[in-house]
Amino acid sequence: MPSRARTLSAPIADIFVSVQGEGVYCGQKQLFIRFAGCNLDCCYCDEPAARTGAKALRLTVRQLLRAADLLLKNNPAGDVSLTGGEPLLFPDFLNALIPALKRRGLRVHLETNGTLPHAYAKLGRKPDVVAADIKLPSAAGKALWQEHAAFLRLCGKRAFVKAVLHSKASRGEILKTIETVALVDREIPLIWQPATPHKVRKISSAPGSLVKWALAQGRKTLADVSVKRQMHVLWGVK
Repeated sequence: MPSRARTLSAPIADIFVSVQGEGVYCGQKQLFIRFAGCNLDCCYCDEPAARTGAKALRLTVRQLLRAADLLLKNNPAGDVSLTGGEPLLFPDFLNALIPALKRRGLRVHLETNGTLPHAYAKLGRKPDVVAADIKLPSAAGKALWQEHAAFLRLCGKRAFVKAVLHSKASRGEILKTIETVALVDREIPLIWQPATPHKVRKISSAPGSLVKWALAQGRKTLADVSVKRQMHVLWGVK
């Protein structure tokens, strides 16, 4: 490992092995590395500690890999999810981490809010899978359509898109999400994810009628559109 990579560090909120509860790879066993810190403050955020960095540990790449190796020795997994928070706040760290994870035979998933295309462009070794969230303005407090489109253009076939539908989501936002994906590549999978109610933010899911409408509208334009809930909440795992 290059000497500079040995000194790089990032705030890590958690590292654990569990079952993926969202997206295309729902049900797959993965190692999760949860970064702390985020550039957004979405109304339905279910990881406030990771967003703020509360109780995060500052780890070097070497320290993080050592912790990963110990976890995988007792609980093997073939895939690793870099999640958050927002991992792309630390592109230099990822540039040192991702190749080391790949050398261990791990397929690397990046879970991101999809708003930092310039950071993603800095990654020399790309993740194998990109789970890119599209943030509705009613959730993020601002429109991020240009950032999402630029990000998806960089990811290409590596990406699938998630969009959380909560009680304040509008039909206009739903149509704009579909349009944003379609203008990049209509083959990119889009998953509508009804918001999971939680005590921290007191957010409720979008009405079932709106979710069904979003599914029907998406299928008019895109090749792969589905609805999937957060299953790990129902399973009672991280």
